[in-house]
Amino acid sequence: MWIGLLCSLVVPRAVDAQAFRGSTASTLGGVALGAYSGSVLGLLGSVLPCNRTLYGPKCAATGASVGGALGVAMGGLIGAQNQDETIVRLEGAGVGALIGSGVGIILRRAVRQYDWEDAATVAVVGGAFGATPVGSGIGLGAGAVVGSLVWLTFPRAGLQDFILFTMAGAALGGMVDWADGASDAKRDGGRTSIPLSFSMPAGW
Repeated sequence: MWIGLLCSLVVPRAVDAQAFRGSTASTLGGVALGAYSGSVLGLLGSVLPCNRTLYGPKCAATGASVGGALGVAMGGLIGAQNQDETIVRLEGAGVGALIGSGVGIILRRAVRQYDWEDAATVAVVGGAFGATPVGSGIGLGAGAVVGSLVWLTFPRAGLQDFILFTMAGAALGGMVDWADGASDAKRDGGRTSIPLSFSMPAGW
């Protein structure tokens, strides 16, 4: 005797499909945040080296422009493909700006030469680093190590060289963070798993 039994099996199957989770708003937000963060990082990373050249202001402006352009490209890619990552970076920038504001206010009260414009500058820098906390943090540490070695190795090196390498390392690490974020956003949209349902008769 045959008994008709309907069995539904769900088998996961990986298929190549772009999982675009971005939006117009997140793309614009990524572009704006990337432009802001990249410009500040580029300026900070180039200002001290550029001050040792004959074209300091133009050199620093070029560094800020290059950083801003890279930030726009990477931020736009992240926003177009990963809205969640864009939100995380926006929140990080906000936290960094708040921390920078606190530090700026403390410096304003502790250092006589500091004014409110300097406190605002610290807040702006904090926001730029907050958007790329991992890369900037690693770069800051690596730059500090290199700066310390230079300071200890070369007799003519001093505190200014330590600061130069530290800032340059933080800026470079931040830009690498933007590039890595864009690369991860593209990979996240690569493969997805969907259920495949089918029925089979069974009997005896």
